[in-house]
Formats: sequence, C-alpha cells, structure tokens
Amino acid sequence: MHYYQPRMVENIKQNLEKISGIYDTYVDDLLSTFAVYSLDDRTKTFIERDSTDTDIENRQKMTAELMEKNAGVLGVRVVEADGIHVHYSTFPSDILSQEGGYIAYRNYQELGEVDFGCLATFDNGEYASTPKLMTDRAARYYDSERDRLIFSFPYFDKYTAYRGTLLFYVAADDFLRLVIAENLVSLNSRVKVVAPVANGMNVQTSDNTGVVFGMPLVGRSVLEPQIRRLWDAGQYGAEQLVQDEKGALLILVTGKTSRYCNIGWISPNEDFVFSDMEKWLLLTALALTLFLVIFLLFNIRHDDTILIRERIRKFEIALFKEYLERKDTDDWKELEKKVALRKQDVNAEIVKSLGSTGKKHSREITDALDKSWNEFMKIISGSYKASLEQLSSNPAVVSEIEPVEEVEEVPEAEPVEELEEVPEAEP
Repeated sequence: MHYYQPRMVENIKQNLEKISGIYDTYVDDLLSTFAVYSLDDRTKTFIERDSTDTDIENRQKMTAELMEKNAGVLGVRVVEADGIHVHYSTFPSDILSQEGGYIAYRNYQELGEVDFGCLATFDNGEYASTPKLMTDRAARYYDSERDRLIFSFPYFDKYTAYRGTLLFYVAADDFLRLVIAENLVSLNSRVKVVAPVANGMNVQTSDNTGVVFGMPLVGRSVLEPQIRRLWDAGQYGAEQLVQDEKGALLILVTGKTSRYCNIGWISPNEDFVFSDMEKWLLLTALALTLFLVIFLLFNIRHDDTILIRERIRKFEIALFKEYLERKDTDDWKELEKKVALRKQDVNAEIVKSLGSTGKKHSREITDALDKSWNEFMKIISGSYKASLEQLSSNPAVVSEIEPVEEVEEVPEAEPVEELEEVPEAEP
C-alpha cells in the first residue's frame, strides 16, 4: 500500500501554478513579437523573385534582430499556400542553390519536417492589418519529436493578398531560463514537449499537449505514451508512471492553470512515499483517533441516561403539582383509580417525547416510570395534602408519610391581675 504525502503534491502544484503564469506570459510575448514581424513591410519581399539587394539586406537585418532579441527562436520559414514551395528560410539545410542574391529552396516535402497540414493557416478573405488581428489568426504546434514550439501566422504580400504561412520555430526549453531565474527549478532541469502527432485522427488541444519537467533521458519513449494516455483520460493528480521493464516507478503531477497547455512535473516515487517512521506515526494517530471516537460513543450513551432521568424527574414534579392542586383529593381511592387509568398513556407520551432516544432505551424508561408510579401510588393512598406538599418540594425522595396525630387543645389561661402604679420618687 502506498502512502503519498499530500504536502509534496501540493508543493509541486503550487510551483506548477507559478510556472504556468511564466509560460503564459512568455507565449503572449512571442505572439506579439511574431505578429509585429509578420506585418513589417520588409517581410512582403520574401515571395518576390526580383528582390533588390537592399530588400535582401533589410530582411536579413530584420530577421537577425528578431533572433538576437529572442534567443529561443531557431528559425523562420515562409511556405506557400500549396504546401510545396518554400520562399524564405533561415535554415541552411533548406537551400537548394544560390546564385548571387537569388536563393532556391527545396520543396517543403523534402525537408523532413512536420506535415504542413498541421501548420498551415487559412485564408478567410480578410487582411490581418493589426498585430491583434494577426495574433487572433495565429496557431501553435507542439513538436514532441524535436522539442519545438512552432508558431504559424498568415503571410500576406505587398498587395495584402494571402499567399501562405509564415512559420516561427522556437526551442521548447527556451522559457526554462525564466523559470530558473525565479528559483522554481534547478539549473540542471530539463523540459520535454509531450503532444500527440496531429493528423486526421489526432488534434492538438490545451488538454492533451504540454511541457514536462524532470523527464529522464532514459525511457522517454516509454514515458511519453503513458503521459498522453493520462492527459487524454483527464487524470491530472499524482499519477504513477512505469519507467522501464523492471517496474521502476515515477510520479507525474500536472498543472492545469496555463491557458495554452499542460505543465507537468515528474519526480521519483520515493519523494512521495512516507518513510517507515512517518507511516508508524500516521498509524498511531489513526489508532488514537479510533479510541477517542469509541470513548465519545460511550459518553453519548451516558448522556442519554442523564436525559432520561431528567425527563422523568420533570414528570414527577408535574404529576405532584397537578394532584396537589386538585380539590377532589378527599377521596384518595377514587384518585388512585384515576391515576392508574392514566399510567399507560402518560408512559407512552414520555417515551414519544424522547424521540429516537426513547425508542432506544424504551425498556429502561418503562422500568423507571413504573417505579415512579408505584411510589406515587403509595404516597397518595395514605397521606394528607400537607404531606404531599412537603414531598413535592423534593420529588426525588419518595417515602411513605405517616398521618400526623392531632394535638390536644390547650386550656385558656387566666387573666393576669393589673399592677398598681408606683408613685414617682422625690428628688
């Protein structure tokens, strides 16, 4: 049985939330930068065959500035809408031939790149004239094979006609420098793109694509399919991964706070499992909790007994008061019959008033009430009203009261003779 530490999972999720914020800002900045680049007039000459030396120099300078300011940018390509012809590329391997200022590029299918259908933008009949409009029409592709992010923007010529797609290639681990700067990961951390290969059957979404920290170099081909299956199933907690045939376990925790993709974190299974000491402490705490619960249950039963006694005591007081206030108490035998007739009804009412407690302890309540009735019957069968009043002041004490003997009348005393007044003494 595995005892995973919630504290560890929570700490990782908090880190992932911070990393997600950094990643979203990073992607937003790239989209804005690429949108401005796409609208620059110098990009309009990429598709022209008769570009002047000045045009070539200007666009080379523009692209160099882009890559200098954004170290993660690997290259730029312009592919015509037919998905075949490449009109511009910063990758030397794309060049087929070069004469003077004219460069011929290989066809896109010969480059061994991602299927153009996964990257192509589409013409909606409108010119994206602002960075905002350009960004809205942009697309992203996660290339898990080469660990790249590919940004696609619609490409327009100098006549604002849609001509194809402008592609920007970015290293997936470029934003790692920003995360390291925030002390969220170590300097030797690695990041890996995990995403399905987009085709007719698979579509990349923010739920099934992402970047993962801590993926070991060994066993990636085994781990990536497992991660994709977990994400496809919507499992984003502390999920187990099998690293190799020996059954070595890793734990994947996924953050879902990014607007663009999942952010995952892989750690060794040992980091999440409680040590033997922690397990014993946990089991001890559970045992103590169980003991306290049982103790509490016994106390609740004791409280039920107190409640029953209190209810019967109130009944005794009310019963005594009722019969003390009656005016027909001279005939005690008749009164005794009336009390006996009410006994069953009163008992039932008291049990009912106690609810579930009354049902649970019905036998104890009945025995206590019978005892109270018997003692009361003994009292009313041989006592005067004065004795009952004295008894009602202390209903808990139930004892037989003997009739008080009548005191003999004391004879009237003789009148005392009046004393003579003593004369006032002379001074």
